[in-house]
Amino acid sequence: TSTDAVEKEFCGNTPADVVFVLDSSNSVWNPDFVRQVKFVANLTKMFQIGPNLTQVGLITFNHYIQLQFFLNEYQTRESLERAIERTQQTEGHSTATDKAIRYTRRHMFHPQFGARPNVPHVAIVITDGQSDHILRTLIEATKAKRRGIHIFSVGVGTRVNRNELDRMASYPPNEYSFIVDNFHFLQSIQKKLAVKTCLVTTPAPPPTTTTTTTTTTTTTTTTTTTTPPPTTTTTTTPVPTTTTTTPTTTTPTTTTTTTPTTTTTPTTTTTPTTTTPSTTTTPTPTTTTTTPTTTTTTPTTTTTPTTTTTPTTTSTTTTTTTTTTQPTTTTTTIPVPTTTTWRDIVRAICEKKMVDVVFALDSSSTIDYRQFWYQVKFARDFSLGLDLGVNGSRIGVVLYGSEIYPEFDINSHSSLYTAVSALNRVSLNPNAGLTRLDKVLRYVTTKSFRRSVARRNSAQIVILVTGSSSSNLNRVKKEARRARDTGVDVVTVGVGDSVNPEELRIIAGEDQQPEFYNILHNFKSRYSSGNSGHGGAGGNARRSLFTVDRFENLDSIVQEIVTQTCTAEMSPVPVSDQACGTRQEADMMFVMDSASAGQKNTKKTLDFMKTVANKVEVGKKKVQMGLISPDECDTVAQPFRLGSHKDRNQVVSSLEKSQGEELSKLLRTMQKDSFRKKEGGRWGAKKIAVVLIDGVLEKPMRALKEARRANIKGIEVFIIVVGTQPTQPEIAEMCAYPPSEHLFKVPNYDKLTELEDNLIDMLCEEL
Repeated sequence: TSTDAVEKEFCGNTPADVVFVLDSSNSVWNPDFVRQVKFVANLTKMFQIGPNLTQVGLITFNHYIQLQFFLNEYQTRESLERAIERTQQTEGHSTATDKAIRYTRRHMFHPQFGARPNVPHVAIVITDGQSDHILRTLIEATKAKRRGIHIFSVGVGTRVNRNELDRMASYPPNEYSFIVDNFHFLQSIQKKLAVKTCLVTTPAPPPTTTTTTTTTTTTTTTTTTTTPPPTTTTTTTPVPTTTTTTPTTTTPTTTTTTTPTTTTTPTTTTTPTTTTPSTTTTPTPTTTTTTPTTTTTTPTTTTTPTTTTTPTTTSTTTTTTTTTTQPTTTTTTIPVPTTTTWRDIVRAICEKKMVDVVFALDSSSTIDYRQFWYQVKFARDFSLGLDLGVNGSRIGVVLYGSEIYPEFDINSHSSLYTAVSALNRVSLNPNAGLTRLDKVLRYVTTKSFRRSVARRNSAQIVILVTGSSSSNLNRVKKEARRARDTGVDVVTVGVGDSVNPEELRIIAGEDQQPEFYNILHNFKSRYSSGNSGHGGAGGNARRSLFTVDRFENLDSIVQEIVTQTCTAEMSPVPVSDQACGTRQEADMMFVMDSASAGQKNTKKTLDFMKTVANKVEVGKKKVQMGLISPDECDTVAQPFRLGSHKDRNQVVSSLEKSQGEELSKLLRTMQKDSFRKKEGGRWGAKKIAVVLIDGVLEKPMRALKEARRANIKGIEVFIIVVGTQPTQPEIAEMCAYPPSEHLFKVPNYDKLTELEDNLIDMLCEEL
């Protein structure tokens, strides 16, 4: 069964401690609570239960915590299943997720109650709504993750807060955070959640290296006979290939046949008491060559083993030389049959070619499991035609519906084995919502091909497969144009009757109505005539739009698209050379802690910000910048709103006039008001806040609360700390994830200049 296969592949016998945290508040209808418990029971069947294997614990929560059982209470599968079935719902009016996570950290994963120190600790939190205290919940989740607890969050229904679930879960959220429409659909994520849980507990297989060795084998057998007509026949036959198999390497064998004219063959024969003459079968085709030969000398050595089945043990050595002169010699050569597949054709084209390919697969609610599987198969077959490797091609995968679900980046896998293995683990989210092609285009342009990942000497290609249409053509058109302007080549594959032909043409950038023809027929006729498959219907023109009538027919266009991909040209301007702000719009706010810095250091801070501003393309359709001050009447610190300055010169001029103000209340102003439309904020623009803090904060929890709210609203917060004191834990929690890319520290203001390049790289990573 599929369950057995998943268990065998991922879970094995690796031990783990798994705790389920179930919402038992009044908002959960009792039949839905029963479904929740059944989901837990089915999920635990994927694990190997035992004191030295996987242990399971369970709590429920509403406004208080109800312990069901600790990790070490039930050590067999049967007793565990009975305990899960006995779980009853307790009533409570609130959703105290923070208390549940705290209880899990303090008690469920305590050694006294069965937690083991050297095994992974996993918590699976299921809730049907937003927690009562989001900030407390996120703080408790952070503490748990610091203790090494891997948190999976599962939201059920429309009242959940996606940002809270993503921040609560371990990183990356696309692997640890799930949302389903209702409790009926919990079963739809059962397999995926089980696989992800087992992957936490099972180390990833090491990358393998495949080495191909070519072995040349020549075998010549000379047979001399004294019976008329006297002839000498030399038959060259390929010996059976020998395959040496290790856990990671398969060595194919190539056989080369050589026909000598005159051959001297020493033959060593081990002869038991019974000898069976050999029989050689020679298939066609054969080649016969007649050549005069003068002498064939055959030394023969025969050794009889000392132990035989006969009563007598004899060991003799006999050397016989026979010379026979005959008028002719017949030589038969058997060629090795070969079969050329389409993969052989494209591999010859793609060998040593560097291309970065991202597959964007349709995971919207209109796609069923069968249709999704054919998309994955298409991506897998496509990948097998590429020369994948660190110095070759790379692949990444994202799924899309109403949101984006990244599976892995193009720099995640350095070999064909690991990339295809990752592809085989991709699964459908059946509740992904409607199709948002504009979102996936924006994602692949700014994140999949971000500056630190995209290579200078490689083409960037998106293979966008869709079986449905989106509702906003203007947004799609905007993002498609931006993708092309930044050098991303979008190849669009439309499947079935539900696609919008106009939308497909917009994405592909085709101004004229393309020739919608039968792809399968064209594919066969093109390659049966020896065409390399490069180009469109009218010759060798490159195509950006393909259509097939069914997902089953995606394999009919694989060869053509792979060939076209491997011959794609690089962008004339590499991503790393493109101006910051040209890849997507961004609203950027500077927040200063000038009260502690003083006038002199504030001036240095503003000079630092001016340097940053000079490296960014400022404009209405590029990057807008703003500076926050709490007092509009302050004549020392002159604030300005987003969009109030139209170019970088105006931004720099305003920064020169400002001397800054205190940090108190500024974070609240930033997250609550600064990005609103009336303040110049733009819909769809990336939101960034750069916060500079002098030394330590007097009330760090207040600042952390506002920074957390900013993160929940999708504002990417960068923190710069100036001073020699140890960084407060609350400050480290204020920035976006991961801290290594969003938290900077310098000992004094004179060292700010040393941060310029690194900060600009991080700010411009997706811009």
